[in-house]
Amino acid sequence: MVITEKRISELDATLARVVEESGAPAAQYALAMNGGVVHAGALGHADADSRFCIFSASKPVFASLILHLSSAGTLDLGSRVADLWPEFAAGGKHDVTIEQLLLFTAGIPSCWPARDSAIDPARRAAELAAASLETAPGTAYAYHPVSAHWVLAEIVRRTTGLDHREALRHFILDPLGLDRMQLGVPLSAQHGIEPAELVGAYDLAFAEATLGQPLTSAQLDAVNALALGIGRDPALIAAGVPGGGVISDASSLALFYQALLHGRPALWDDDVLNSATRESRNVLADEGRGGAPANRTVGCLTIAGDGVPYAELPALGLRLPVRHHGTCTSARTFGHPGFGGQLGFADPDHGYSFAFLISGAERDGIAGARRDREIADAVAGVFAD
Repeated sequence: MVITEKRISELDATLARVVEESGAPAAQYALAMNGGVVHAGALGHADADSRFCIFSASKPVFASLILHLSSAGTLDLGSRVADLWPEFAAGGKHDVTIEQLLLFTAGIPSCWPARDSAIDPARRAAELAAASLETAPGTAYAYHPVSAHWVLAEIVRRTTGLDHREALRHFILDPLGLDRMQLGVPLSAQHGIEPAELVGAYDLAFAEATLGQPLTSAQLDAVNALALGIGRDPALIAAGVPGGGVISDASSLALFYQALLHGRPALWDDDVLNSATRESRNVLADEGRGGAPANRTVGCLTIAGDGVPYAELPALGLRLPVRHHGTCTSARTFGHPGFGGQLGFADPDHGYSFAFLISGAERDGIAGARRDREIADAVAGVFAD
């Protein structure tokens, strides 16, 4: 497909407008096809050399390491974590499997190692091992912000003998040539990372409807400070939080999705890659999405799916479209967002991948969702028939 200059200009204009409206200080984006970046841009005070914490858009990146180890026969996704890490059986977690961690059905969504534990491998492992099961493994979907991937990091260490940051570099990032994508940036090399900050104002009624309790703006800021710390605290950036701490530019993230899209280089067995990018294994309704399906794969990816599901919030009289990756992408589009507006996804039907990184995290959940949808739809517009 030929990408016209007019449609690229329209995409640039949309991205410039939504970033200006958000008040975010910096943003960066990249569109890739056929294994290479075909268009990229930077907004605000960002430039081509800027990098961002991609927050939960990190999840598929780290999951790709687990899938590589599975493809190589090093890991069996059906294995119980406790068989590899006996101490993990404490707190009723003896039946949790690697696959359940990848699907967010492991039953430990609330476990969030304290900052001082997160930066100390021994303390972190002890805290994770001592955590108690919240729901029976495999019976309920609940988003695991950091817990599942910290457990996966310990599994990587125990099976490869490598620190999780080194393993990701050795097995995934170096073979893909992604020098500007990094998990665990040393203190001496953290210059040029755009610090994330909260922008806009909370819709307190919406926050109460989705969180189940009334909270003040100050309380919500305190909650969000946990996530912000992953990309702002130099010690946490160096520790490399595997479910949220990848540092990258937009081009590298778009190229990572090209690798998933085309299976080149061959880091993953075809069956494993197909399962990770095409098979929605977890379609349980997500209360945080107003009952809309999660459509998650074993690769920690989300699939757009057919139709446009809606989140129903009767208390607010709202019915909001919550389809993954916008309303105009193909049903097979897969990817994962990150806290505050980071986007990374690929559309197999058109062969493109796209990444959008921003330093301004919207306080207003509705505004943030609208921004994500508008961006994804604008990208799809470049390829519209």
